[in-house]
Amino acid sequence: ATFAEHGYEVAHVGAGSYNGVAVLARHPLDDVRASGALDDESLDREPRVISCLIYIPEPLRVVSVYAPHGRTVDHWHYQYKLAFFGALTRHVERWLDQEGHVVVAGDLNVAATDSDVFHPDAFVGSTHVTPRERDALRRLFDVGLVDVDVALWGERARRYTWWNHGIGYSRNLGMRLDVIAADTATAALLDTTWIDHTERGGERPSDHAPLIADFHRSTPAHEAP
Repeated sequence: ATFAEHGYEVAHVGAGSYNGVAVLARHPLDDVRASGALDDESLDREPRVISCLIYIPEPLRVVSVYAPHGRTVDHWHYQYKLAFFGALTRHVERWLDQEGHVVVAGDLNVAATDSDVFHPDAFVGSTHVTPRERDALRRLFDVGLVDVDVALWGERARRYTWWNHGIGYSRNLGMRLDVIAADTATAALLDTTWIDHTERGGERPSDHAPLIADFHRSTPAHEAP
């Protein structure tokens, strides 16, 4: 109701305390597809994906993602994580082919390079940084997505979005786990990206800081339907 007061439409899927994703927009949402109805066991197992079309004015497929953690490399959840990325990649590739404009955003739970962790030695043998996870993330991007934060600031910018609770944030012992990726045409409309440290530095914050991207319209607002 609060979002509706401010003119937002909302689509969401969740499971109580754990897992859950949403899309909010000030434009009508169409063709909502979410975990539980994607006809893929890896995506339907837990509520980790929701997507919809937003007309602004061209149709844009927005995909909100919360990738599995993986837990440990010898855990079944790690294999689930790899299968999840494979299934997500196939869906995104299909959406790109059919609809052209796609944005994938969320906690992807992979640090793409050693520059995306505060020090690689701290993560030896851990999930989030293994070659198989990084390859899975690269294959997702290779279907035609641009990591817009990297495109703007470079691969070695060390712009983290996650810090463990405690001293991790004050000492910047972080990781870059949150991503906004767009098709090349949409990525070309990027104005900037920023990380909300005001929110992360607040009282009882999430261990993630919101990652935000601003895009400009390809069509002037007064001409849009």
